[in-house]
Amino acid sequence: MNAILLAAGRGQRLQPITDYVPKPLLPIVNRPIIDIAIARLRDAGIRDLGINLWYKADEIAMFLKKYTNITLTIEDELLGTGGALRNFKNFVTDDFVMHNTDIVTAIDIQGAVGMHRLSNAVATLVLTQNTGTNVVKVNSEQRVTEFCDHPRDECFTFTGIAVLSPVIFSYFPEEKVFSMIDVYKKVLSDRQSIFAVVSDAAWYDIGSFRQYWQVHHDLQTKAVNLPQFSDAPQHCIDRTSTVRSKRLTGFVTVGSRCHIGEHVRLQDTVVFSGTRVETGDYTRALLSNHFCISV
Repeated sequence: MNAILLAAGRGQRLQPITDYVPKPLLPIVNRPIIDIAIARLRDAGIRDLGINLWYKADEIAMFLKKYTNITLTIEDELLGTGGALRNFKNFVTDDFVMHNTDIVTAIDIQGAVGMHRLSNAVATLVLTQNTGTNVVKVNSEQRVTEFCDHPRDECFTFTGIAVLSPVIFSYFPEEKVFSMIDVYKKVLSDRQSIFAVVSDAAWYDIGSFRQYWQVHHDLQTKAVNLPQFSDAPQHCIDRTSTVRSKRLTGFVTVGSRCHIGEHVRLQDTVVFSGTRVETGDYTRALLSNHFCISV
């Protein structure tokens, strides 16, 4: 089975951070988020990965050179989730996984694949409860029945993970730029099945400053347990950095090549690579030489 990782977005909701670091390379406890996603897919038994790029594509492609069995497509313009997927039509010959890069989760990918194969559906969407973004309606037989325009209490949130049959390509429109949600709506209108797997596993959509901060907080304080972060220390300091301060409280992450002076206080703060700071009191902050964002 192959998988497609969607990694082309600009990450506008995370500006100014993404003005300097492309979203797929954003560190989560000093590990790039795309590296986490690739490792999870490989752990699920998926060997060959397709990845689409656009914003800061050269920088991300350079990082990905260390991997094998990666197929890249670099878009001339943002094509939407559907347009991006169409570029991989010849890459997949059987059921495949589609996975957003900008999520951190413990969702069981192998389990979702197994449920998809049993369901005989065109698509299987992994869903969760997430107040404010619940727009996917599901019936008692775990079939998706509707994509709502506004969140509803009785609906669920799409996690960014799906298992798809190659027949999904037959529902693609002629337009170059389009969303997979429009494709799923077309599948439903054709009276074909979209299966739902509802998961209560930990799931973070890294689409806001608060969520980016929160995933660090939860991993480093052991509020959640994710296999790839079981050994995440409360104070995670890259070995190439110098931290002279003795006033580190709560959780603290310090990226590579940083210098933190002895008159700095850090509490519940993420420090990005290359940051130099001699004085200051930083609490619940995302900190670099270019920005200081309070959450």
